[in-house]
Amino acid sequence: MGFSTLSVYQFRNLVSDTFSFSSKEIFLIGENGQGKTNCLEALYLLCYGSSFRTRIDSLLIQSGANEASVAGQYSSDEGMAHEISVILKNPGLKEIRMNGKRVADRKEILLSIPCVVFSHDDLEFVSGSPAKKRGFFNQTLCMYDLHYLELLRNYKRVLFQRNSSLKQRSLDMLPVYNSQLVEWGFEIQTKRSNLMGIFNSIVKRYFRDIARLPCDIEIKYRPSWRGCTTRQACLEWLRGREAEDCAFRTTTSGPHRDQFVYMYGNDDFCQKASTGQLRLLSIILRVAQAGFFTDNTGKKPVLLLDDVLLELDAGRRELFVKSLPAYDQAFFTFLPDEDFGRYRKETTAFRRVGEGKIRGWNEPEIF
Repeated sequence: MGFSTLSVYQFRNLVSDTFSFSSKEIFLIGENGQGKTNCLEALYLLCYGSSFRTRIDSLLIQSGANEASVAGQYSSDEGMAHEISVILKNPGLKEIRMNGKRVADRKEILLSIPCVVFSHDDLEFVSGSPAKKRGFFNQTLCMYDLHYLELLRNYKRVLFQRNSSLKQRSLDMLPVYNSQLVEWGFEIQTKRSNLMGIFNSIVKRYFRDIARLPCDIEIKYRPSWRGCTTRQACLEWLRGREAEDCAFRTTTSGPHRDQFVYMYGNDDFCQKASTGQLRLLSIILRVAQAGFFTDNTGKKPVLLLDDVLLELDAGRRELFVKSLPAYDQAFFTFLPDEDFGRYRKETTAFRRVGEGKIRGWNEPEIF
């Protein structure tokens, strides 16, 4: 099951065409810059209505063109079939359709085609800013909990209003904003805390299986409203920092300031690990994200793996492939000189990618 077709029109560097996929694993093989990652990006766009590489939709449209579109057909193992399309037009217009009906809000499609992408930028979830780390765990929760997405939206809206009041030194509405910020923020904090209890056990298991290091990894969640276990306690914390907020003209505490720390034994993993080990943890987080989603929903995601195996040594490549969680379909990208043949299964199909074209593989004898 999975995607059976992908149609693109003036999207990135891909030639406008319709491509067919009928296999559980698809290996996209080609040199750099030929369109492999763009193919994964098009599939991701169909799953979530946005790119995993940029927030600027106009960058997805081919140079010199005014519009682009991506469409596809997807069927899950549960028997759900979807036809979905995304149309992009300059300046900044986007239309999403699911089974012929226009989608007014992206949240309407979030649970339709679950997808997990492995990309180079995932390293940011480990060694990047606190905001990047929060982004990963927000994404993990939003994949199956649309209520959490609404909490984030409401919290960000009130946070913007509160910060605007602080910047303008107009403080009459501050008590109202405090109550609203705590209303949404406390629930976000609770959901993040509950996530850690489950997610940590999954990460530890994959870390042992793939990393093969002597100590376990543990993710520590450090809320900005430290030790506040009730809404009232959070409200008192916020009130107690009003003078500081007024001085800085911004909200200095709350879930938008939460931190996640990766502990290895008694040490901060990011302070001790090599670049290769940090990259490995970022890959393990994605594996855990997919496993966590399936454990909580019973659904299997589509996996998009962009040159992931290239970043691992030979031994850990084998361990990684064996540790992949259940999936509906998986797309891998490879360079032509990689030993990708050793990872093929009976359900694997090969596609050659060159100059924006995705074609069949005509050289099976190399295996």
